[in-house]
Amino acid sequence: MLNIPHRHGVIIMLVILSVLSGCAPIEDATETHTPWGLPVPDSFHFEENQGTICFKEIGENHTSGGIFPGGCYSGSCTKPASQRLVLQIDHQNKRLKFAHAFYIEDYSSYFDFQCTEDCGAGYIPFTIDDLEASSYEIWVGEQIIGMIDLPSEPICLEITNQGTSE
Repeated sequence: MLNIPHRHGVIIMLVILSVLSGCAPIEDATETHTPWGLPVPDSFHFEENQGTICFKEIGENHTSGGIFPGGCYSGSCTKPASQRLVLQIDHQNKRLKFAHAFYIEDYSSYFDFQCTEDCGAGYIPFTIDDLEASSYEIWVGEQIIGMIDLPSEPICLEITNQGTSE
């Protein structure tokens, strides 16, 4: 056995303990948290080119509306984490081409209350200016989903057989 004076043994023991304490598991610093400090939930919903497109104000020179997700996501327990819309206007062929996606976060497992069944998890608004009075084909992705006349009454079109839903 080594013959180490007591004072040196204590110092060596402190050095060993301080080195070993640096080997303790460290919490994953890359974990993402919500704005409320909660870990990001496992249940996310992704939708691409699905849902309902509604034209609310349809008139010459100004048309507006929104695209809603295909699923019914509670307004109290879910929210859009990310959403995108690409809108192409083909004046020559009278086409409005939409491509959109929703990435929706579900926080229902973190709350101790009943989620509302209001399908209020958000929508993507759009506004189109300077369209002449005419009939327009409405495209989503690579599929025509209907026609609208400008000007006309508000109308909603269901988007079917597009993209994927998880």
